[in-house]
Amino acid sequence: MNKLQTNLNKPSYSIPQVARIIGVTPYRVRIMVKLKQLPSLLAGKQEIILKQDLENYLQKRNTSTKLQYQH
Repeated sequence: MNKLQTNLNKPSYSIPQVARIIGVTPYRVRIMVKLKQLPSLLAGKQEIILKQDLENYLQKRNTSTKLQYQH
């Protein structure tokens, strides 16, 4: 099991957790949410990202990266 699979065991993640998983800063994740690149929900006062939404983002990102390198 790789590091990414190990980190994707929860039903939802905080902004800092998502930042660690995808290798960016929490600020960058907030920008991605604001730009609607990554869906989020409010759980009380905390913004969270559902596991399925994070998996969808990672899948799109991997597909996009593969397409860029095919040129």
